[in-house]
Amino acid sequence: MTNVILIGIHNNRKIAECILNNFNVIAGVVDKKASNQEFQKSFFKENNIREVSFEEAMQMSPDLYLILIFNSLIDEKYLKNKKILNLHGGLLPKYRGRSGNLTAILNNEEFVGYTLHLIDEGMDSGDIISTFKVKNDINLTAEELIAQINEKIIKELPETIKRYVNGEITPESQAGKPYIYATALRPENGIITDWNVDSMYLYNLFRIYGGKNGSGLYFYHKDKKYRIRKMSLCGEISPYIGISGVVICIKNNSVLVKTKDTYISIDEITLDDIIIENLFKTGVRL
Repeated sequence: MTNVILIGIHNNRKIAECILNNFNVIAGVVDKKASNQEFQKSFFKENNIREVSFEEAMQMSPDLYLILIFNSLIDEKYLKNKKILNLHGGLLPKYRGRSGNLTAILNNEEFVGYTLHLIDEGMDSGDIISTFKVKNDINLTAEELIAQINEKIIKELPETIKRYVNGEITPESQAGKPYIYATALRPENGIITDWNVDSMYLYNLFRIYGGKNGSGLYFYHKDKKYRIRKMSLCGEISPYIGISGVVICIKNNSVLVKTKDTYISIDEITLDDIIIENLFKTGVRL
C-alpha cells in the first residue's frame, strides 16, 4: 500500500478519512498557520497518526506527501526527489492563491472546483494532475457549491491518486497559461459600501456571505448595520443609468435598490436578528 504523509487537514474530516481508508498514512503535519490547528491535532490523535513537524516530515521517505491545507510556500530545498501533491481550492491554471472559488463566483465562471497538482517552487504553479469541478449554479450559495465539490473529492480523490502513482496520469504543465492570484475574502468584504456595481456582483456577494453558515452580507443606513438575509435578481430588466443606492420601489415587502446596471431585490432585512419591514421607502438612499 502507498505510504503517505498528510500535511494539514480541512474541517471536512471526510476528505482526510478517504485518504486513511485507501492509503497507509505514516505521519501527519499540522499547519501552524491554520485556524483549525486543534482540530488537526485531534484528528491525528484519534486516528493514531504520528504528528511530526514539517521539517521532520521532509526527512522521511514516504511514497508521496499530500497537502490538504498549508498556508506557506515550500522551500525549494525540500522539493528534490520528493512527490508532493497539493489539493488546491480553485481551478488551475487560472485561479491561484487564496479564495479561488469565491473569486471565481464573483467572476461568474461556469465552473468552480479544486485542483490536485504537484508542488514546485512557485505558488500553485506546479503541473496539474486532475481537477474536481462542479457547475457554478447561481441558485446555490458558495457553501452549497463547496459541499458538492467536497462530495466529488471524497469519491474521486483516492482513485485519482492511485492512477497517478501507477503512472496512468501524465501531469499537465501550467507554463504559458494565463492566471490570477486570488486574495483571501474576509468578513469585512461582506459589507456593501458602494451600490454602483453590477447587480450580479452584489448577488454573488450574497451567495458568498449570505449562506446558512456565512458571516453575512450587510449595509449601513443612518449608522445602523442591517443584514441582508434574502436577495434575488430581478429578471430581464433593461440596463439603465440612474442613481445607485436609491430605493426605486417596494414590491411585496421586497426593497428594490438601483445598482450600476439594473437593480437588486432585497427580500429580507434584519437588524439585530429582527426582521425589518416597511422601513425603507421609495426614494430612500442607502
